[in-house]
This record gives sequence, structure tokens and C-alpha cells, in this order.
Amino acid sequence: MQKQTLYTKSKAALTAEPKGTVMLRKDVSALEIVPEQHTKGHFGVIAQIAKGSKLEICGTGFNERTYKVRFQNRLFFVFSQDLGFEASYTF
Repeated sequence: MQKQTLYTKSKAALTAEPKGTVMLRKDVSALEIVPEQHTKGHFGVIAQIAKGSKLEICGTGFNERTYKVRFQNRLFFVFSQDLGFEASYTF
């Protein structure tokens, strides 16, 4: 049985100052972070953010391979390799 992880955050996370920005060099998939008061125990939708979009880096993600970013006033988790911060993996 898989354990579901709940990512909680405060209102401050939505208004946090960005730690930098990055312009996407390719389309990337992102997992939306939904405020806890809107849904308990769930993330939001999986979105595709288009090449050329500007993302604000807001902090670390849920593990060492992800970052929390802001795009169009919504928070998402994205993989660091999709941001160009680490080498791509081949499977």
C-alpha cells in the first residue's frame, strides 16, 4: 500500500519573494500545489507549462530533485532537471 504525502503550506508561501527566475527551454510537466483549505490530502492538477514561460523559483520542493515555482500566480512542483539544474536521466 502506498502512503500518500500531504504537502502543507501557509498563506506566506503564496506571497513568498522569489529566489530567482528561469525561462523554460522546453515544455515541462508540473504538479500544482493546492492550498490545504481547498482540498485535504490532494495535490492539484498536473499541468504542462509551455517553452518560453518565465517561472519564479520559490524554494525547494518535496524532495532533493524538485523545486517549488510560481507561474501565473499559482504554485507548482517541477523537477530540477526540467529547469536545467541537473543532468537528464536516461531510462
